[in-house]
Amino acid sequence: MQNMLYTLSLGLVLTIFAITVDSTSIQNTPSPDTTYIHPDSNKMSKPTIVMFAGAFHQKEHLKLVLPLIEAKGYPIISQTLSTVNNGTLTLTDDVAQMHGIFTPLFAKDKDVVLVIHSYAGMPGSAAIKGLSKAERASNGLLGGIIGVVYVTAFIPAEGVSLLDIIGGFDTWQNPDVRILFLDFHEWSKARCKKNPKAIPLTNPQYNTGLLAVAQPIPIFYNDVPDQLAQWAASITKSHSLISVTDKSGPIGYKDTGYTGRLVYIRTEDDKAIPVAGQDAMIQGSGVNFTVEKYNTGHSPFLSHPDMLADTLDKLAQSFVELE
Repeated sequence: MQNMLYTLSLGLVLTIFAITVDSTSIQNTPSPDTTYIHPDSNKMSKPTIVMFAGAFHQKEHLKLVLPLIEAKGYPIISQTLSTVNNGTLTLTDDVAQMHGIFTPLFAKDKDVVLVIHSYAGMPGSAAIKGLSKAERASNGLLGGIIGVVYVTAFIPAEGVSLLDIIGGFDTWQNPDVRILFLDFHEWSKARCKKNPKAIPLTNPQYNTGLLAVAQPIPIFYNDVPDQLAQWAASITKSHSLISVTDKSGPIGYKDTGYTGRLVYIRTEDDKAIPVAGQDAMIQGSGVNFTVEKYNTGHSPFLSHPDMLADTLDKLAQSFVELE
């Protein structure tokens, strides 16, 4: 029933991305050391904020919000997801990447707040399994995750892929959203006859294993100032095809250690994951999320970095107070 809710409610989210495979951008794959970390992180007592932008995005897309969070005294670690611009890597690789960040922090008895945007909710939901501070403490282990913030992010159920979540083929509820009627499994060229604004899709070249966004500005940056939006679009990369077909492993947000520690930032002018889709995922998760409502597009870290930094500061403090 839950999977059906995902399918019927989320429908054509990824098709809004107007996906096409990019056969030229497999070069310049982000290297393993693409890490942004506050230089004084080991000296600070506040929780460490670990932050990931979603598919097609690099850590550089977070360049406005990271310094604002630093200025509030938080150590920050941010990396480009391993599946960005790499058609050989999978959802499992992104989970392993997150674990690779958590492990040394926990060894130093650090508290962590995980902030995950868009696709990063897929690996993030799996990576947090068993790693809440409460559960680790019950097992005699140091450190742990004290809160998780989903920024207009996917919330998968166990055994569900991003492809499954967006598997419905009905027209989207918002007639102004540019959508394509697409059978994702067979890469159908069918247009949605009910929506003359549909963006065409080209067939992928499977030898590259990559997906790319044809029109990133109206999808990701619709409320971002023009010059900044142009820059953001210029550094958008392709993304691993297989990562959106991988099934999620055991998910962690249902762990009791995260009760009262899950937040969803709901972006009401989002053209990538429209608000009805966000609501469907929140409701279908089966757990209680605290919802922060933003009247923004898909990338508040660019359109409203001050507001996002203030929200994360408030949330981090609330997580600490629960200790």
